[in-house]
Amino acid sequence: MVVNEGEEKYEGTLVLRVEGKLTRWDMACGHVEDWPAEVVGGEMRIALTLLAGGSEAFGVEMAGEVSIHRCDR
Repeated sequence: MVVNEGEEKYEGTLVLRVEGKLTRWDMACGHVEDWPAEVVGGEMRIALTLLAGGSEAFGVEMAGEVSIHRCDR
């Protein structure tokens, strides 16, 4: 989930250090749709526009080998 906590619109690129199938989730109605991303050097680049106070939720179905990092407290 990505949130714009600012008071102005944000336009930029979200970079995820994974490759896979990207989906966008509409949390209000439960709708899930495929979402475009450019894959460059093992990273996914997502064009992103968020209005002030806006948010987006994404999911990634990972491709290939996945390494999981744990943080124990």
